[in-house]
Amino acid sequence: MNRILFLPARRWGLILSVVAIFLAAGVAVDAAWPARFTAEVRLAVAAGTDGSGRAARDQAELLRDPGLIRRVLPALRARGGAVDGVGVQVLRRFGGAWGRRLAGAGAVESDGVFALRVQRGLRVAVAGDTDVVVARFGWGEARFAADALNLIVAGYQRTGADGAEALEVLGRAQARLETAQAEMAAVDTQAAAAGPAVDPEAVRAERGRIEARLAGARQTADTVRLDRALAQQKLESVEGSYRSGAWVDGGDASRALSAGFTALLVKRQQLQGEGREDSAEVRALDREIARAREQNYATTRQIAADAVSGLDDRLGKLEAGIREDEAGLRGLDQHVSEMEVLRQARLSKAQAVAEAQKGVSAAHARADAGWQALGGARVVSEAVVPVEADFPGPAVVLWVAGFVGVVAGAAAAAWAEARRRVVERAGDMSRLLGIEVLARLAEMPMPRLG
Repeated sequence: MNRILFLPARRWGLILSVVAIFLAAGVAVDAAWPARFTAEVRLAVAAGTDGSGRAARDQAELLRDPGLIRRVLPALRARGGAVDGVGVQVLRRFGGAWGRRLAGAGAVESDGVFALRVQRGLRVAVAGDTDVVVARFGWGEARFAADALNLIVAGYQRTGADGAEALEVLGRAQARLETAQAEMAAVDTQAAAAGPAVDPEAVRAERGRIEARLAGARQTADTVRLDRALAQQKLESVEGSYRSGAWVDGGDASRALSAGFTALLVKRQQLQGEGREDSAEVRALDREIARAREQNYATTRQIAADAVSGLDDRLGKLEAGIREDEAGLRGLDQHVSEMEVLRQARLSKAQAVAEAQKGVSAAHARADAGWQALGGARVVSEAVVPVEADFPGPAVVLWVAGFVGVVAGAAAAAWAEARRRVVERAGDMSRLLGIEVLARLAEMPMPRLG
């Protein structure tokens, strides 16, 4: 027991020095790397239809988006959370009032550096094969760790809601665009079915030709109608003359019959002058005169009727041509009108398509500015202020430093004792000379030894 207590009693200064060095190192480590507190939030994600867990992974990636940190950066700045560098921390902890003043006079951390450190402190992962996303945020201040994580998650949910609304707006805009495009395609189909496109010059020339032909046909028809009226009047005159018993004048066609008829009349007058009125010759002449008159009437009437019929046929053809040209004009005007209506309709539909495309572009821009809530995530509970620092905390570091310091001090004391060249005990003789001590004299005062 005396040998066990001899080394600490003899080398207690060395042991304490080594322990103090290690404790100082532990304190320096705590100053250089301050305690880190981690807050945690769990989000339940709506499972996808395929059950692959992709929705949770998508939400985890969205939470990692650096754009989220930039959007909530002003709110994070307002909550504080600045963690100083090693030198500034040492001044704040050990420099007293002057050290805190010097530390406060240092340069303010830029937004970019602060955002980068916030992003490095955020860790997001999917819990196993579940649809739960675990978000953790570590920082040197427990309160700021919880507040910052809640702000990030709130910004994520707000942006996700905005993204969902933007997606809905984009869907409606795309539906309007598809409807406008379908209506314009229907107008194009109608225009293709209606015929070739209208050339104003060609339409004007065609209309001029039809109108000129129609004017000539109408003028000719009027002339034919007049000729037909004259022919009809002549036919009626022939019939009237025949019914009155007079000789029908048939012109050149009845000239030969008229000469024979005149000769028969002269011969009958001669027989009457001779007093032979009731003779067989006179009766034969009467029959001959009646036959000649009937033949002349039939020939003359047939000629007049043929003239009327020919004029009717010609007039019918002219009127049919007139009706066809009039129908052509109406069809041309109708085609021009239809094409104009379709052109105006297409212009209107094209304008509607352009407006719908602008709406789609604006909706795309709005959707791209935020996130798209793919599956939706619900926060199970908000982050709370951590009550303990992450392992290893300052206390653990100091305990480890103290334990290692004691072990190292004991080892240093043993090493120093092993290298000592002074003989003070019987064991020193054996250690230095390598021989055994056979006897030992009791301690005597110096006067007696003299």
